[in-house]
Amino acid sequence: MSCRGLLGILTSGCPETFQSFQESQQGVQEQREQEEQGGQQFHGDQHQKIQEVEEGDVSVVPIGAGHFIYNNGNNRLIAVSVIHIGNDANHLDFQPRRFYLSGSPQNEFQQQGSPEESSGKNVFTGFDVERLSEAFKVEAELIRKLKGENDRRGNIVRAEEKEACRRCYRKGDKISSRKMLKQNIGDPTRADIYTPLGGRISALTAFDLPILKGIVKLSARRSFLYKGAVLLPHYDMNAHSIIYAIRGIANFQIVQNQGRTVFHDVVTAGQVIIVPQNFALMVKAGDTGFEFVAIKTDENGMINTLAGNLSLLWALPVKAIATAYQISEEQAKELKFNRIEVSIAPGRFRTESAN
Repeated sequence: MSCRGLLGILTSGCPETFQSFQESQQGVQEQREQEEQGGQQFHGDQHQKIQEVEEGDVSVVPIGAGHFIYNNGNNRLIAVSVIHIGNDANHLDFQPRRFYLSGSPQNEFQQQGSPEESSGKNVFTGFDVERLSEAFKVEAELIRKLKGENDRRGNIVRAEEKEACRRCYRKGDKISSRKMLKQNIGDPTRADIYTPLGGRISALTAFDLPILKGIVKLSARRSFLYKGAVLLPHYDMNAHSIIYAIRGIANFQIVQNQGRTVFHDVVTAGQVIIVPQNFALMVKAGDTGFEFVAIKTDENGMINTLAGNLSLLWALPVKAIATAYQISEEQAKELKFNRIEVSIAPGRFRTESAN
């Protein structure tokens, strides 16, 4: 995610642990005193936790939970969303499905030949006005608003009372961390791999975020490459990778298991690349550096590197390398030991222009 915003994750049946007030601080204090003395009813708003999100955050929305994202800043808020339709909780087919509580969004996952699913309505649209009026105990006119009969705004709308949303968060910010659902992999100090003049990599697995284990079954790696740096050739052992280019430009080479090049092209910010399991990938950053996030389809995505320290070649005896490639032992030593970095080979110059 770039910039900042607020994320609400909603689970039916969980307590509303937030209390928000629209009055002044003085009015809030007076109301609290009155409630303590006379047991008066709370007149503000109560809702579930809202957390602040920032660049580098990975947030998990549990299966069946509702959620919303609010951009409370002055810049664009970009979020990359991945739906894992292969998890054990999906008892339908492999066509993604999700419903909206409000608005009249278009169906993002429309399949060719399925016009009946292309209109895009919120979930209340299919219910009878009279029955919904009875269920919510409100007037029919309000139910028509709920159904969004004349709402054509789609799934992204503009909030008119920005400050009210900010107050909702700040009133409960001391208890809104929700570390069980969020981890940041954009912080340079959190890097799992760092190469001077080369870049850094941060990984997020079920060991870091337990909800990924057995429920979401996804993991992530965020890579930042400096100018001219090379992400050494590697392949995913137990997962596919969905790569989203965040910033910069880079040259991608993807090779399948039989050595055939299946992709060799320039990738720029905003593009998505799919790398199947056991397909080898190598990336060279451009003049402005390159940053991307890779979502892995396993809760503990693992890779094997083909060059550099800890690679498969480092595990082989020099004589075995010399025999396999019909080279001298001296050449085999160069092939094995010349690249001492683990995953990223440095470029000539370091740049923070893509950070």
